[in-house]
Amino acid sequence: MKKKSIIIAFFVFILNFFYPNFLQAQTKDELKSAINRVSRVITYQDQEFFAQDVIAELAYLKRTYQLDSCDVRLDRYVNSLNDYYYKIFFLYSKLLNDTTVVTEDCLNDDANSKINQLNKLFFYALYPNTIALPKNYIDLLEEYSTVDEFFGPYYVLNTAYFLKKYNIQNLSKAQKEKLNSLVNQLCNTIYTKYVKNNNLWNFYKFSALKVLLMNEYEPAQKTDISQVITYINAGGPLKLSDEDRNDVELMNRAGGDYVFRHSLNASMWIFLLELNKN
Repeated sequence: MKKKSIIIAFFVFILNFFYPNFLQAQTKDELKSAINRVSRVITYQDQEFFAQDVIAELAYLKRTYQLDSCDVRLDRYVNSLNDYYYKIFFLYSKLLNDTTVVTEDCLNDDANSKINQLNKLFFYALYPNTIALPKNYIDLLEEYSTVDEFFGPYYVLNTAYFLKKYNIQNLSKAQKEKLNSLVNQLCNTIYTKYVKNNNLWNFYKFSALKVLLMNEYEPAQKTDISQVITYINAGGPLKLSDEDRNDVELMNRAGGDYVFRHSLNASMWIFLLELNKN
């Protein structure tokens, strides 16, 4: 009896050690298939109605991961913008082309005076040689992470990814330490509420998991995405989920079109980061 108990205990230990990674494990072919399907859905959307951050991130993913299956029609998108919105979209240029130079006068243009402060902090992160970071930049990220329970942490974590990619060399040692602490704190918060304790694959879970994986938050890397991959590869309809549609507060704040397109973008990030992780 004692020997049998030891064998069972060892088996449970092996399951606990390997099971989280086994749950999320997908073959490369399965992930590529899901990416191609979402790419096709994005390609046939009316992209000129996409939010600027969504279309810019999709363009970044396309060039970074060489996504031939995803047609991001930037020329058509830009041509659909009036002068006011073009000046704002121009600030996303780094995501479209790494060599693009945007200067501080573009960011401080009178036409851009009404830019949301979280967006402005994002643009600061992109241009290390031409736009100086405010001396209290990390303090500002911390401050604005609290403006909304979800969107505050989400946008700050999204910014942190690009800050670390393009502008980390301009932070002092103390700023880097404070940034790491802030990122870890925000990751802990949104992981617990929107991923770990959320059994629904809704807007909040897709979006939270996206920025958690962007920032290489270890607990999020054990999230089981097999259900989503299987659903997409089985030809399930890709549309606004019932959970999101019935979330009155979310619909009133963001609207169904934004939520659906944002979720498509988030899913692309999740699948591509999973496919290309070390």
